[in-house]
Amino acid sequence: MTTLILASLYGLALLWYLFVIVMAAKRARARDGGLPWPIWVLVAPALVLGFAVDIALNCTLFTLLYLRAPNPRRLTVSARLKHSLRHDRGWRRHIAEWCDDHLIGPMAPDHLH
Repeated sequence: MTTLILASLYGLALLWYLFVIVMAAKRARARDGGLPWPIWVLVAPALVLGFAVDIALNCTLFTLLYLRAPNPRRLTVSARLKHSLRHDRGWRRHIAEWCDDHLIGPMAPDHLH
């Protein structure tokens, strides 16, 4: 049980770090109208790994947190959180709001809205 909790926390931290890298590249691309190829070379692995970690956490940690199996139309944690912010009430919405306020919003304010 302890191993699962630690793995989930490490996975969440890894996802957040990768999210920050990808969002910084996205902002730079929007600001400058593109990114130089060396940045793409550095960001591409973070994007691919981030997507895989995102799906894995949605199917494990967030399935346990939400007590709800992942929806095939919402494979990522962000998609689950967006859905919760728009449609859920109660404790599931509170989880989504906490994630938005403390993890996602400070790095990408418009990501879940």
